[in-house]
Amino acid sequence: MSRTRNWTPDPLTKLKAVVTSVKKRQRLGANNGNVIPHPDFLSAREGGKLYNHFQGIQRYGKYVIISGGISSGSRNPQGSQLIVIQMGAKNPSMPWGYPRYQPAASSYDYKHPDPRDKVVAVIPLDRTLWHAGGIQMMGRILAVPLYGKMPDGRPRSHVRFYDFSVPTRPTEINSS
Repeated sequence: MSRTRNWTPDPLTKLKAVVTSVKKRQRLGANNGNVIPHPDFLSAREGGKLYNHFQGIQRYGKYVIISGGISSGSRNPQGSQLIVIQMGAKNPSMPWGYPRYQPAASSYDYKHPDPRDKVVAVIPLDRTLWHAGGIQMMGRILAVPLYGKMPDGRPRSHVRFYDFSVPTRPTEINSS
């Protein structure tokens, strides 16, 4: 392990450089195939409130893993989830630059993703700890922070770890 610190005395300048280097919005699209049930994770609000939301995103080879939460006010049952998307049209060992999908004659349109790019799994995590936060991956291990309120109203949170050796069927790593 390196003992050299990787830091900058001026992080705002570094962040501004990243923002100004992106010329166009870059979005990835994926086919749902009814894996995520409607109305989970709509961009529109339900009754004036946004109950469902994505929180974190990590890339693992040709997969994208997204954490999400569905709160108690939603039409669907409350719970935290991991959504696994296979980006089959992408090279897993290369950077994913500004992609081009169908139709070939047009510029990239994330609303018409390649059929190989699809949601392949939704992993339910917890009903009470419904808020899956920002996630972090190291190798094949994914750390997922969870938060929620217990039936007596007390807040509770913890971090769970998942082994993504088989990305469509990750296994929780027990701490005992």
